[in-house]
Amino acid sequence: MADLSLAQIYGATRDPEFKLIADTLIKNDQVLGNIPLKSTGTQSVFGYRRKIANSTTAFIARGGSMSSNVAYKEVQILAKTRRIYDQQGVDRSDAGDAGGLVEAKAKRAASSLASLALLLGEKIWTGAQNVTGTLVGAALTVANGFSITNVGPHVIADRGPWLFKYTHSGTLVQVKAPNDPDYGTAVTVGTNTVAKVYSYNSDSWVEVTHGSQAMSANDSGTIVMSGSSEEFDGVIEMLAGQTDRIIYAGDNGGALTMAMLDQLIGMVKGESRANIRLCLAEKSFRAYMALVRATGGGITMMDLAGAPVPSHAGVPILVTDNMPTTRTRGSASGVCTAAFATTFGEDGGLMGYYTDDPGENEPNATVFNKGPMGLTVWDLGMSGTAHNSTIRTVCHFALGLPNTAKIAMLDGITGP
Repeated sequence: MADLSLAQIYGATRDPEFKLIADTLIKNDQVLGNIPLKSTGTQSVFGYRRKIANSTTAFIARGGSMSSNVAYKEVQILAKTRRIYDQQGVDRSDAGDAGGLVEAKAKRAASSLASLALLLGEKIWTGAQNVTGTLVGAALTVANGFSITNVGPHVIADRGPWLFKYTHSGTLVQVKAPNDPDYGTAVTVGTNTVAKVYSYNSDSWVEVTHGSQAMSANDSGTIVMSGSSEEFDGVIEMLAGQTDRIIYAGDNGGALTMAMLDQLIGMVKGESRANIRLCLAEKSFRAYMALVRATGGGITMMDLAGAPVPSHAGVPILVTDNMPTTRTRGSASGVCTAAFATTFGEDGGLMGYYTDDPGENEPNATVFNKGPMGLTVWDLGMSGTAHNSTIRTVCHFALGLPNTAKIAMLDGITGP
């Protein structure tokens, strides 16, 4: 059932287990329920092509000189699905009060599914691998020399170090990610400056800071990557380097307006309005409803994957409790949220990727339930040290951003 969303799977499948699990996930997060899903097979590392920007068309005089436009790029993204799980114990002595052991396990499984959906729904927006880079090279890392102060998305820490090259003439820095065939374009990083330096794949970058210490000769080193989180990168993290896809409600935040939503939708190019999705926090949707009431109108509903959803100017609205509401914009500290307009799919703004679980019974573990997006509920049997049984729910998931022209972010929304 690759490339179908949970909502579409729910409507199409006759498998009662798939239907029940899909329904549980959808009810706990509407955005998660509508993102199309693609299997990575049994391998956690996967790749996809990302479109970075559209080419720019121009007028030219007859007989004029023409040159190729380089604005459009496709880069190969290498990413990795991350394991999400919940594990709960069932006291066998109390199982009778819950309608029997099987019923008690089923209730624990349903609870785990809801918990997992809530975590996934949150990390779709806020997930961050928190990868850091440490430059290794004695001459380069002297006091006030070079250092790595930020790392872009999609860096898989356990795939090995990056290469770092310094050219003294021009104070040029180049980097090479382990998956790339060559170094990226050289960037000038003089003393007391900070710059993003891209690998051959222009979606892979590190932020290089050069202190006051001037270098004296060509040199090279390595960047050792390490991660403090097992999360996948969420939407906000993946858009960190795509500043042309972000608009703001004001320098110090601002209240949501209809004009802002119209501008946000207009930034998503090449799609009919019915294919775009507005993703709003619950508080932003309340503000939107207040705006509609102020005009004397009412909320317009439309069908989306067999379910009625609110809409704005022909664009379906997906409301989520998981959009962060503690963002900062200028003096509006910790009180802002964001809104997104996006399409879904392999040529869209967002796509979900999951790794299949083999789902093979083991002597100490049997498959209790199996559902979409590779999700498996395991019965781990009775504990050797306590009189209880254990239910474990597991899936492997990551978010993809195949086309940056198909997504836009409105940040710094305050109120209501």
